[in-house]
Amino acid sequence: VASFDLPYHGESALPGIEGLTGIAQAMARGEDVFTGLQATGRALLDRCLEGGLADASHLLVSGTSRGALAALHLMAGDPRILAACAHVPVTHLPLLAEFHGLENNPILQRSNAEALIPRLADRAVFLAMGSSDPRVSAERCFEFYARLQAASRRKPPLLFCAAGQSHGDTYPGEAGYQAGAAFLLREGAELMKNPA
Repeated sequence: VASFDLPYHGESALPGIEGLTGIAQAMARGEDVFTGLQATGRALLDRCLEGGLADASHLLVSGTSRGALAALHLMAGDPRILAACAHVPVTHLPLLAEFHGLENNPILQRSNAEALIPRLADRAVFLAMGSSDPRVSAERCFEFYARLQAASRRKPPLLFCAAGQSHGDTYPGEAGYQAGAAFLLREGAELMKNPA
């Protein structure tokens, strides 16, 4: 297992420019944040493979909320990634308060999950979401799922949905994580049985 900080999070934060606000400020300045994130993810995978810490045929990604959108970007940007889990994902950035006023920004538009569908179609994608989510919009997640499913002919995405408010305290998040882990384990097992 390997992880890294998202742009403008953790060690990559700058004074007064951090978190989602930092990402929004960077996009407003013209920085393609998620393209940079994809490059960081590829470099991490390369390092793990070169060091013998990972097997190129078993690369999996997972993330939660903004990290879930990041996981989808990583998969879209690297064909070596076998499967992705996106827990309660941000799928449409303009809905978040931090991105208000940037709705027409071309960088933001190509950063939304919907823009990734051509590169995610027919790949192993798992989404987990509560029946409601006022922070990231469960409805937008369900729309993304439906569009990705329509674009996928051989391998449709899977959706775990449970009653309750994700990004809240009524959604059984642990069940979503367990379902996602089972999905990743199954995808890995299928590949071991039927190597490409």
